[in-house]
Amino acid sequence: MQVTLSTRNPNAHIGIYYEKLDVHAIYQHQQITLATALPRTYLDHEEVSVWSPVLYGKDVAISPLVAAGLMEDLQSGCVSLDIKVSGRLKWKLGSSMIGKYQLIANCPAYIPLGNPSKMESAVKYEFVHLCKVKVE
Repeated sequence: MQVTLSTRNPNAHIGIYYEKLDVHAIYQHQQITLATALPRTYLDHEEVSVWSPVLYGKDVAISPLVAAGLMEDLQSGCVSLDIKVSGRLKWKLGSSMIGKYQLIANCPAYIPLGNPSKMESAVKYEFVHLCKVKVE
């Protein structure tokens, strides 16, 4: 599955250096894809960056309770996932890099599914959901 994530630096004086970021998908509190590394990125004042990583997991073992929930979601035609981003960042003030901080973001995604009996596949939809972001 491919997801598109964007980040914006709203600050007029401080740059943001994303030193290490990983992204993966969660279904009902269980990780269902491998962690995918995002490229190191520097965002200057008021800049935007966009990433479109491909997340994958093959033969992922899930608990029976999660499997039952997945079957219900498949029958209803919509799956709810959380896209998790975690990593480290630094602030840049002038020519100085300041500190190392932990970044954790949770982005909800609601994915409508095609009808398997009609040989339809999931269609690309644009979802604009705000992520909950914590920097420590």
